[in-house]
Amino acid sequence: MLEFQLALDEQGVDDEIFTFGKVHVLLDQKALEEIGRYLKIDYYENQGYRLINASQTLAYGLRIKNKNS
Repeated sequence: MLEFQLALDEQGVDDEIFTFGKVHVLLDQKALEEIGRYLKIDYYENQGYRLINASQTLAYGLRIKNKNS
């Protein structure tokens, strides 16, 4: 089982980058294998961020972390 996080970070050598307007999402190979090619990120003010792939909700209640924390 993977633990999903949202963090401000730099692109790694093996990261794949997806761009949505001004937002860049970096996924490493392990995340791509687990998530697949579809990822929806929802935000609810009282609940935080939720990550959803094509078949299930992967994580909820997430906050964006600084890469050093």
